[in-house]
Parts: sequence; C-alpha cells; structure tokens
Amino acid sequence: GATVSGSTIAVDFTAADGTEYTSQNKYLQTHCGDCDEAGLLDVAGEMCWTQVSGCVGFVYFSGAATPFVMFKSDATTSETYTSIVWYQFDQSSLMYCDIFSDAVGGGVDTSACTGHLLRTECAVTCLSGYDQDGDYTTNGDTDAATCASDGSWVSASGWTLSSACSLIDYMASYTTHQSYKVNGNGLALYFTKSGASTSTYSNYYYQSYCGDDCPSESAFLNVAGELCSAEDDCAALTYYSAGDDPYVIFKKVATLTSASSEWAVIEKASTAR
Repeated sequence: GATVSGSTIAVDFTAADGTEYTSQNKYLQTHCGDCDEAGLLDVAGEMCWTQVSGCVGFVYFSGAATPFVMFKSDATTSETYTSIVWYQFDQSSLMYCDIFSDAVGGGVDTSACTGHLLRTECAVTCLSGYDQDGDYTTNGDTDAATCASDGSWVSASGWTLSSACSLIDYMASYTTHQSYKVNGNGLALYFTKSGASTSTYSNYYYQSYCGDDCPSESAFLNVAGELCSAEDDCAALTYYSAGDDPYVIFKKVATLTSASSEWAVIEKASTAR
C-alpha cells in the first residue's frame, strides 16, 4: 500500500492488438491483451527495463476499474492506499555496456562509452587520421551509440562499427600554410588519371585527374596527400586553389616564400614546423 508522488513518464508503445499509442501516462492491463495481473506486471517491468528512458520504477493501480501502471522518473512514497503498489527498479541490476560485443574498427574511438548504463548514449568518433563520410574534413565524424538491453551498442545513424572510420584522412598528418608557395625543387610522381589505362609521370596533379573520387577540395587534397605520403622524397604540396581546375605541385623541399592567397603550402608531418 502506497502513495507515490513524483514525475510520471509519458510512453509510446504498441498494444497487443497492434494499435500504436504515443505520449501515454498510463499503460492499461487491456493494452497487453488477455494478460492477467502477473502478465501486466511482467510487461511493465520489461518496458521499464528496456524501453522507458529514465525509468526508476512504476506504480501499479490494482483497484481501478481497468488496472494500470504509471512509469516514474523519480518517486517519493508513503504508506496509504492498499490498492496502490510501488515497484522500484533495482538500480544495482542495471546492465552496463562497458565492452562492445561486436568488433570495432581500428579507426573508431569508443573511449567515451566506458561505464555506460542500459539505454544511455555515448559518442563514438573517428580517431585523428580516419574518416567516415568521405568528406575528409577535420570536424571529427561522430555517431551516437546506445547501450541496448542485451548489452550491445546500437548505432543511431547506421554505422557498422566493425568497418566505420576505415577511410584514411591523409591531410590529418599535414600542416597547411596559407598564402605561401615553394619555388623550385619540384618532384615528379607516377599516378594514373581517372579513366586512364596508363600512368602519368608529372609534378603537377589537377583535381580533374581523380574524377568522381574528388568531388570536393578536401577529397582532392586527400588524394594528392596520399600520393605524396607514398613517396619518401615528397616533402610538401604547393596548392593553387583558383581557376576551373585547381592543382597541386609535388615538392622535394618546403622552403616557404610569400605568395597570393590563392596559394598554400601543405607540408608532411615529418617536415612540418
């Protein structure tokens, strides 16, 4: 017997007959079909455990014409009515998702997810040098993972964590100097233009050379950075951003000279100052 005060949680659910309900303060015994009292309490217990965010327990009104439960996010009780029972969720039994049960890609940072409780979210992020969406920007691709009732993590945006963040962000290991360029000491590299069957040997690499793989400036620079990274003698890229077909010039050295704002020098980490 109890009187229970505190915040009631409005819930969304699908009844046994298939009817969908939203923002309901009560879950009636009739919502679970032909279930008896034990069946209603079992359904309510499962909902509080797996579905109702912030649920600390539920109140069972057995004396109503149609018995029902109300879920609570906080509660204060006092002994009064025998037809009202308070079922408090034992927080010590809450499941933790400390470990990802499925494989996680090497480029994924899950450190923010340690010690999270059932139904809580944490942020999984691409580590520096890795990319998820293919834009190769440095904003850090992030997904929200939710600790599910079976102890696994569920991605909010559909990431497959075993293969997430598998794209290499080469620009993460370069330093950009805006409004500079490098005179002389160019370096010719072998590369294959998009759609070509033979390789080209040149110190110039245009955005058009990589076709559909370079829909943006960041994607183009990432491809150019990959080419430079594969060559030990390549120290930097001189990047000219103006014109209809931006290009880079591969360089052996990275001695900076002043230039217009249309130029930039992008240095390898090993040579960046």
